Amino acid sequence: MKIRSFTSSFRGGEAEPGVTEQWSTKELNPRRPNLVVAGADFAFAVLALASGWLGAPLGYAALVFLGATGVWAWTRREALRAMAPARLLTNTALALAMLALVLGGAYWLGLLLRGQA
Repeated sequence: MKIRSFTSSFRGGEAEPGVTEQWSTKELNPRRPNLVVAGADFAFAVLALASGWLGAPLGYAALVFLGATGVWAWTRREALRAMAPARLLTNTALALAMLALVLGGAYWLGLLLRGQA
């Protein structure tokens, strides 16, 4: 008897005769959000906003970025360890670019709220 996995059932077409569908509960259950990680990410965005609002030099915003990068790497260490090198490099580059954009935008918004930009 052939067994077709959950992911192959979405490739289109009807099941072949004699094929049993096998679905893993791990694949069907969505991941629950980790609110601690989300809170830490939000806290760094608030720190960047506050450093811009208080008129802190750009060096402080860079320190916020370095701290956010460290927390990002620490909280996602298990997933990062399991990735292939090419995927790890791609995901890390995208994540760091997004961190820089979000934190830079928060710093700039803080400067706007202060009236300096």
